[in-house]
Amino acid sequence: PGEASEKSFGTMVVVYRFTNTALHRIDAFEARVVLPVGQVVTGLDDYLPRPGKDDSGEPYSLTMELERRCLVIKAAGLKTGDRVLLKFRMKSGRRPLWPLVLLVLLSILYLVLCRDLVATPGKEGKTDA
Repeated sequence: PGEASEKSFGTMVVVYRFTNTALHRIDAFEARVVLPVGQVVTGLDDYLPRPGKDDSGEPYSLTMELERRCLVIKAAGLKTGDRVLLKFRMKSGRRPLWPLVLLVLLSILYLVLCRDLVATPGKEGKTDA
């Protein structure tokens, strides 16, 4: 019931859909989307059912289970044809290493090219007496 599509910069859009096609009403419904290890939710684009006027809080929550992030949505009283929807974006929680490597290489290059700007210790301040 779910689908995923890749967007720019490694972000994936994940859609979970459920439609009650049974003739009976579902009193309590809970769907849990477990993300792969190292993935984080970057945004929640859409969800159903919307909370009513007398409902407090949102029907979804973000939890951690065994070092994996989970997006949970709960619904009550789903009649025939009612839908549950979660649409969110996720991406890898690891930060790329190349900016750090680039910064270190630029620092070393600066020190090598501009070493004449740094005074060598011991040669200054000496006078012949």
